Amino acid sequence: MKIGLLGGTGDFGEGLALRLAKDYEIIVGSRYKEKAEKKAEEYIKKLESIGIEAKIYGENNKRATELSDVVIITIPYEYTINTIKEFPEAFKDKVLVSPVVPFKKVNGDFIYIKPKEGSAAEQISSIVDAKVVAALHNVSAEALVDIAKEVEGDVIVLSNDDDAKYLVMDIIKSIKNLRPLDGGNLSNAHIVEAITPLLMNIGKRNKIKHPTIKILGEQDGKI
Repeated sequence: MKIGLLGGTGDFGEGLALRLAKDYEIIVGSRYKEKAEKKAEEYIKKLESIGIEAKIYGENNKRATELSDVVIITIPYEYTINTIKEFPEAFKDKVLVSPVVPFKKVNGDFIYIKPKEGSAAEQISSIVDAKVVAALHNVSAEALVDIAKEVEGDVIVLSNDDDAKYLVMDIIKSIKNLRPLDGGNLSNAHIVEAITPLLMNIGKRNKIKHPTIKILGEQDGKI
């Protein structure tokens, strides 16, 4: 399976590439192909240093989308909408993962800004004909990039397409100690998106690095 990282040259894209490349073919996307190719080479070298052979390539964002089975958005909200509007046809029938969170800083605190569509995931779904899955909102980019350490936490996954949701849950399971949990449809996405600025505020006020969520309780059977 090929996983494309839309805008995959930043920390979040790098972290996902490093964590997923042992099991999947990764296509790093960027506005400029040359930048993506350079970053792909860097990611390969980092993985080689710990004994992992990986297939990671660099392409421009449109081509990365076209070549991938699953596309993960790894750019901030303020750039996401304009980026996907540049080539909406490339997303047709793709599984498109949105970890996107619209927020801003007000008087020192991070505040969630709810889009009129209900959530960033629903806004994206209104623009492209893709199977949108909301996930990975509360996973720290810094934690993902530090491949010497395990990243831990629960990942709430939401979609109106069950097959796409379960596929993304399987991808998340490939990252050790991340547990995907079915959060229902995209109508719940705004709740999960809003957790991110809350965690950022908690981390800042309580001096907690990489705060995440963990759902406690007894679970019968396996997901």
